[in-house]
Amino acid sequence: MKGRGILGVTDSSALAARKAHTVDDPTANTTDRRLTLKQRSFVDEYLTNGGNGTRAAETAGYQGDDRTLAVTATDNLTKPAIRAQIEFHLAAQGVTRDAVIATLAEIMFTPNEAFRDKNGKMDLSAKVRATELAGKDLGMFKEKIEVSHEDVVRVLEYIKPAGMD
Repeated sequence: MKGRGILGVTDSSALAARKAHTVDDPTANTTDRRLTLKQRSFVDEYLTNGGNGTRAAETAGYQGDDRTLAVTATDNLTKPAIRAQIEFHLAAQGVTRDAVIATLAEIMFTPNEAFRDKNGKMDLSAKVRATELAGKDLGMFKEKIEVSHEDVVRVLEYIKPAGMD
């Protein structure tokens, strides 16, 4: 089963790069040694299938329907050792935060005319998405607002009507 993986390389080349760092290899990443065989298989599949956690869980041998596999994938992706292993392999391929931001910036600053198709229709969705992702990285869009107890007290004191002491 050949295809383009999350690293933009063919499955077999990504697996070859991954297998260069096996548990038996004394140069292997130390987080790799803390993973079970099934977790290592999950990481391999996740890196080679384009980042589809549900499919990676299924191929790695986890059991269940798609919903159960999605939960398993989410659980796996929140485990520090698995996250570290994925990040290690992405960094080894040059996929770093700086590289991603540089690519987003390149898309953002590409002239609009470059986004015209052969029929002359302009599709700026990639440019808009790149701008959105860069803005999120900069913290410009808050998905969740954190409010402290002190913030609430200050607001209540500010809006408290006169004479309500």
